[in-house]
Amino acid sequence: IAPGAEVLTYNPFDATNTASWDDVTAGINELGSRGAHIINMSLGVAGNVLSQEWADIIQSSNIMSNTRHVVFVKAAGNEGVTQDYDINWDNWATNDRILIVGALGLDGQIADFSNTPGESCLLVNDVCNESNKIKYRFLVAPGEFLLASDGDGGVRLVSGTSFAAPLVSGAAALIHTYW
Repeated sequence: IAPGAEVLTYNPFDATNTASWDDVTAGINELGSRGAHIINMSLGVAGNVLSQEWADIIQSSNIMSNTRHVVFVKAAGNEGVTQDYDINWDNWATNDRILIVGALGLDGQIADFSNTPGESCLLVNDVCNESNKIKYRFLVAPGEFLLASDGDGGVRLVSGTSFAAPLVSGAAALIHTYW
C-alpha cells in the first residue's frame, strides 16, 4: 500500500507466544524512539474493541513523550462483540491519534466476527462528549479471505481484524508522506 514507507518491527511475544502489558509498552516506546509515525497494534483483550489497559498505556506519560506524533492503529478483535462500556481517557490530547479497525466481509458489510464499538466512549474527566465516542475512530478495511504468506514461499487465505489493520496503517502511511 505504501511502497516507499520504512517498516519498523517489534515483537512483544516471548517464546511461549505470550506478551505482558510491560512488553507491549516496551515495544511502543522502542518504535517511538526509532521514529515510527504509525504503530499498528494487532493484539488486545478478548471481547473488547479497546480495553482500559490499552488506554492506560497509550496515554501514559512515558509513551506520550516518545510518540508525540504517532498515529496508533489497533485491530478491533474477532469475537463479533459490540463493546458496551466506556473507557477512561483522561489525556484528551491523545484520543485523536487512535484508530480502531474492524474487518469488512466479502459482501462489503462488517464481518460477523469483527468487534464493533457500539456507543462506547472515551471518557475525559468522567464525561462522554459525542465526539469522543469510539465509533468516530472506527474504520473498516477488507479482512476476510485475504491472501497472506504461509511462511514457506506459498500463500494461504486468512481472515481477521489483524489483517485489516495493516491496510489502514498503509493508507495512513501514504497520507503521512503528503503532510
